[in-house]
Amino acid sequence: MIAPPFLSKIKMVAPGTPLKRTLDEIAKTNSGSLMVFLDDIETHQSIFQGGFDINYDFSSQKLYELAKMDGAIIINENILKIYKANVHLIPDTSILTNETGMRHRTAERMSKHIHSKYRVRDSASGN
Repeated sequence: MIAPPFLSKIKMVAPGTPLKRTLDEIAKTNSGSLMVFLDDIETHQSIFQGGFDINYDFSSQKLYELAKMDGAIIINENILKIYKANVHLIPDTSILTNETGMRHRTAERMSKHIHSKYRVRDSASGN
């Protein structure tokens, strides 16, 4: 049986949802993106550098356009708000990772740092 908190996350990327449609559109462009789903951004402020505050309601169009930038996009866990964009992530480098690519290493470290799941869409590998 799937744990209820994880099941709610699966539902957010189910076919037809705004997030799934946006991820599919981003994948079609053969570009990568790094998104962090986090409610308590103040607690983790020390691992964000640069970028700019957005603090807008989520929309597929906004997320799609922001994904064209280099840095990470910080979104709340319920996919209702886009908090920040073009953010450089600086998680603890002492956190071990098995990943080899920069984006993947950062994503895995961020996931462990904030105790969350991660998935990277990479333009080079298509993963």
